[in-house]
Amino acid sequence: MNALLQLPIGDYWDHVMYTTLEPCLLCTAALTHTHVGTVRYAAPDALWAGVERLPELNEDVRKRWCVRQHQATRWLQQWGSLLPIVVELERGGTYRGGASPALVSLGRELARSGELRLMAGISVSQAIGHVRSRLEPSEAGTAWR
Repeated sequence: MNALLQLPIGDYWDHVMYTTLEPCLLCTAALTHTHVGTVRYAAPDALWAGVERLPELNEDVRKRWCVRQHQATRWLQQWGSLLPIVVELERGGTYRGGASPALVSLGRELARSGELRLMAGISVSQAIGHVRSRLEPSEAGTAWR
């Protein structure tokens, strides 16, 4: 939202926006109104599953709809899915999204330990590297396969 708010009024059909999660309803509306042509996201957001059907319901939305592309490595997708889980749990909520139980368990561990807050000062690749061993499938097999 903050990036979209910085755009002057105009058409941005040739622009590509990258985001961690699939845009929610509010972000989708902002993309529609700012005329951004493409959004690429790392992880789908189960909470907003179906938002991509809006152009079927409204002709004006259909005319302004941007291309939505899910493009990410497995690690980046898992990272993108993990972030909202940890944020929700840190706020005292109960995560109810569609993530796997193993990812929610890792989210609980990161929320309890405060590790994610400690990672705020490092790059995304360093942060993913920090938790990657807990995302990476082992020889014995895990929920990530």
